[in-house]
Amino acid sequence: MEFCGTGVVLVRAGEQQDEQASCAEAAGVVVGLSLRRRCEEVLEFAFGAAARRGTTLRAVHCRTLPVPASSLWSSSPEAAEAVARAVGQELGTVLRPWQEKFPGVRVIDEVLFDSAARTVARVASGSALLVVGRRRDRPALAPGIGPVAHAAIHHALCPVAVVTHD
Repeated sequence: MEFCGTGVVLVRAGEQQDEQASCAEAAGVVVGLSLRRRCEEVLEFAFGAAARRGTTLRAVHCRTLPVPASSLWSSSPEAAEAVARAVGQELGTVLRPWQEKFPGVRVIDEVLFDSAARTVARVASGSALLVVGRRRDRPALAPGIGPVAHAAIHHALCPVAVVTHD
């Protein structure tokens, strides 16, 4: 475990060094983003990690489809595409200032329609690093971390950075 100022980086014991090196060269850094809250600290850490490694940053936002676009019996591809376009524009707006601050980092942004907790570890498979956030102001009776960070810690095969944010 390595502390990184406002969070912690976890690396699984028993990983072989040469496997980690090849993953770092090939797959880059993945950041799981929520668009509901500001997560500047998470983005700063993720962009900085990608810049230091000289690799790509894959920014992933997961969301479930709204009821009109998806139901138990069918889904509307047109509605799903419209939602993906709108959310993709929102994600692009959030990423734009960081892309300007880190012009050497190539960014791939992606909107996935699934549970973030279920998807985040799968998406990061083979990556050099997965970056997720943990809210600083969690309710008193809530667990110390949310479901996405919990899933990442327990299921991601790559190192995981959990960054505290407002």
